[in-house]
Amino acid sequence: MKFAKVFQQVLKEDHIPAEWVSAAIQYKALKKCINRVVCELEEFGLERDILREFLDNPAADAAADGDSNGSSNSGDEVAPLIEYGFEHGLIPKLTVTLDPRSEAYARLERLPQIKSSRLSVTRLPDNSSDNSNARVKIEINLRSDNEFFNMLLTELDQLDQLRRQQETQLLGLINELSTVISSVVDPSQHSHHHHFSSSSMSAQQADMYVWREIFKEYIEANIFFSTAEADSGAHDAEHARRRLLFFAQKVMGDRHEVATMSFRQFEADLSVELDATPNQGSSGDGTELQPHAPPPIEEIDDEYVYRSSQGPYSKALGLLKRVKSAGINGNKASIENTNNNDNNDNKNNTNGKSNAVIAASPPSTQAAVSSKIRPSPNSLILRFKHPSSRPAFKSFWVLNHALLQALQFQTLNQTAITKILKKFDKQTALNSRHTFFPLISSSSAAESAVAAMSPSSSTSLITTTSGVAQYHPFVSSSLAKSICFVIAERLIPVTPQIDDFLCPICTSITYKPIRLDCTHIFCVRCLVLLQRAGEDRCPICRQNVVLDADERNLDHERLKFLKKHFPKETKAKQVETEKIIAKEQMDQLKSSGECIVM
Repeated sequence: MKFAKVFQQVLKEDHIPAEWVSAAIQYKALKKCINRVVCELEEFGLERDILREFLDNPAADAAADGDSNGSSNSGDEVAPLIEYGFEHGLIPKLTVTLDPRSEAYARLERLPQIKSSRLSVTRLPDNSSDNSNARVKIEINLRSDNEFFNMLLTELDQLDQLRRQQETQLLGLINELSTVISSVVDPSQHSHHHHFSSSSMSAQQADMYVWREIFKEYIEANIFFSTAEADSGAHDAEHARRRLLFFAQKVMGDRHEVATMSFRQFEADLSVELDATPNQGSSGDGTELQPHAPPPIEEIDDEYVYRSSQGPYSKALGLLKRVKSAGINGNKASIENTNNNDNNDNKNNTNGKSNAVIAASPPSTQAAVSSKIRPSPNSLILRFKHPSSRPAFKSFWVLNHALLQALQFQTLNQTAITKILKKFDKQTALNSRHTFFPLISSSSAAESAVAAMSPSSSTSLITTTSGVAQYHPFVSSSLAKSICFVIAERLIPVTPQIDDFLCPICTSITYKPIRLDCTHIFCVRCLVLLQRAGEDRCPICRQNVVLDADERNLDHERLKFLKKHFPKETKAKQVETEKIIAKEQMDQLKSSGECIVM
């Protein structure tokens, strides 16, 4: 299948939002424009085969060298030289240097006045006595190639504008998510709300651990890019999709086969777990559930793909704002009503199409849509106790789904640009791709290209002019990678990971952290053992600071932080330390002799 058909099919079948599709590269229109370029070149006698012969002719360089040295043989016809580059504003420029005795020059001279008026002829200086044989430099003002690159640059400007809109909306969603999740997982919030019960405080502590585990799985999934040696760098759209499903598999309790699970089927299952509610007769631990039927396919599209005029994540942002307006730490019923109203809006927006979709589906599809799926008891989602956590996770999923869609859309359009430039070069033999793409994709690469290809050089087949480069972020950087850095900076730290607070000696939490004068931190137990052994050097930097440490080196702020964010771990470390101290005291008693009861 030709790329033009594949391009349109992917835009349609991958549920790309309508405003994205309208901003996509108009591949078919650009192909038609290439045909006009070919026809215009042929009118000037520059057929593709002739241009390719000129470009591939090694005699061109020799002729140029001979001319610069003034040693060209006046009896020999000088081979033509073709130059195709870009001026300011990325305006294409075609220059042909010809011998006035050549057939190509004679053909250009025979052009009608309407054509010859678009030729700018410059006679190059010649050191020979016969100036009539001096080479002629002809600048051909093509109209169709200017139209082609203007159309391509206009579409790139539209894609850049769409990219900026996506960044603004995604950053807004990340900020809202950070605010909601921070309030959900912050145990100190109860002190500012006197109407809170002990169960609410317990819900926040429980959800803090759930969110920490979710973010840990998210970091380890390396969805959009990886820093691991075996898999370093940015991931393509298909790899990112598999990694996102792998993350979802971990969150949902390892009950899905990622290799065989479709994205839409997973989202149907995810909606079950997000909509499942604890049984009224349960103890509140979230293990007894009332599973809901997965929404019909049409509703899944509305709920998770969000093909709206405001982008695929606008609904998630609206959901978070409604949760905040209902009060993150307020009445649980009001937040649940917000979720129910959101679901009812989705059902009303389908206008009865859901039943028609089910009726028109094959029996297997109907069974999958109408059957009730019991959520996995190992699902992290079902461990949420705070009413705001599930809407927040739904928005977090939509954020990553939107990033995946943006990556797919960006990759698809970058491929379209590469292919259309390749087709332009194949049809015209003008070799524009190697100059044009670096100029629009990287400002540094453009400066390098300008420095490497001097306009004054007569031997360059492709030339550029200083200041030509235009920076287009859509083709020069990955939106998914940029947003992932923002997520790592603003969202992940909301629930600190325990790996960042481990003692480098015992590899457990640095409870009662001792900050040495070299600024390295160890738990008090490990530091005591070092001092008992008479070791004065820091295990990390080897400075003599260990024996100088005392109670003044206790980091009280860090201790308060650890107790607040890692209550289970600090308590377990305290119990472990007390057991070790008790064992040491018992061993000392035994070594002093047998116990005598008086």
